[in-house]
Amino acid sequence: MRHPLLLATALIAAPGLSPAQAERSAVYDPDSTHPWNRLFQLFYVRHTPDGSAYGGDVLDPYLAFGTHYLVSGSSSRTAERMLTEFLATNAERLVMDPVKRAMLQRDLLAVYVWLTQPGMGAEQTPRRAMLAQLVVRIIRKLALSDSVIAALPSAFALGDSALPAGLADSTSGWVCLGRADGTPVAPTHLQALGGRSTFVVFLNVPGGHAATLGYLAQLRTIPTGWRIDPQRIGNPPIDSQILRTMSVPFPEPPQIPAGTRVALLRFANLVDRHGRRDPSTLVESVQVRQYDTIPGGPAGVAYVGRTPYQRVFESQLSRRALFAHNGVGLRMLDSTTRTHSPFLGQGDDIFENPPPFISAATRRELLAGTVVLRTCGSCHEAVGLPSFISYSRERFGSGEGSPPKLVESTVAREVTRQIDWLTAHGNIMSVPQH
Repeated sequence: MRHPLLLATALIAAPGLSPAQAERSAVYDPDSTHPWNRLFQLFYVRHTPDGSAYGGDVLDPYLAFGTHYLVSGSSSRTAERMLTEFLATNAERLVMDPVKRAMLQRDLLAVYVWLTQPGMGAEQTPRRAMLAQLVVRIIRKLALSDSVIAALPSAFALGDSALPAGLADSTSGWVCLGRADGTPVAPTHLQALGGRSTFVVFLNVPGGHAATLGYLAQLRTIPTGWRIDPQRIGNPPIDSQILRTMSVPFPEPPQIPAGTRVALLRFANLVDRHGRRDPSTLVESVQVRQYDTIPGGPAGVAYVGRTPYQRVFESQLSRRALFAHNGVGLRMLDSTTRTHSPFLGQGDDIFENPPPFISAATRRELLAGTVVLRTCGSCHEAVGLPSFISYSRERFGSGEGSPPKLVESTVAREVTRQIDWLTAHGNIMSVPQH
């Protein structure tokens, strides 16, 4: 006998979802009408008036700061009905696989963080609060124990082929980075996602593990302060806060050698049965930048457009692959792959407010999102070391004190520090126990 919600969802499906589109979004069960798939489609598939669908098995939902979808109109009423019926029928019991339960909780946490972000219009606040409470109740019902979360399969530990070779080997040339003061290495990424993911940075200098540690030791001793980058100063007067964003480490640190690689791993945070945030081993994405050449000139002042001297690689988690291969679920992105970036796309909703006077082809490209492999250049376009923002703080300002002191660390240590830091700074999802 079919579960009651399997029968009900045919009446409250996400509007405009054709059978083919529903099939592509059937990631949690082969049956596209399964309650888990319907909930996923509601949050991770967006539609245009002509019936075109975007999203599906993507890393993040197509939800921007200015989105009205889900919090007003018919889509909001649909969301309320689907969430209410999911809870009323205990649909969380339909799937007991811990990997799928972890992923659906992770998917809902992204929606919860979006629903509870500050600064939204007053007219949306009641609907947002109501939907957030329904979502968080499902999040709690999906919660796993600490031991089960710790035992989830990991692309990092399993050596997924989409990861750089040797990344998980502490004796290889890759070194997991931490800061000597215990603060996060990539705080901007942490804050941009509201604490639903943690980010771990790795560095690999040609010459192996010892060479990488030796280079980090130089960075800890040579620069002792900051100076204003003379190549970035315009006509005065310049606001003092702006001047801080133009600061570079001084005296000039040693430039990274050609062939250096930097990797950024993003891990999913979950919520355990006690309502606590619990870092998981689920790798959501890995970004790698390789410096093939280092143009001449001082490390802090040379710029060469959109990083033509770097090669950029990225892999993102695919639910289908994860469920099919028991933990090895990363897929390599090519030079044309587009998707929504919550890190860059915090403004208007492109589905609701498309730019005027653009061609149909351009609009389709915008709806599909940004070209992923080009997004790194938005912040990391400087030559060599200044583009390594975890150290140089290029674009985000020098802050206080001396340049960051980077040391060798471990993934476990860094994700735990980030959870503690986010909690202390109020930048992590708050999931009530009741």
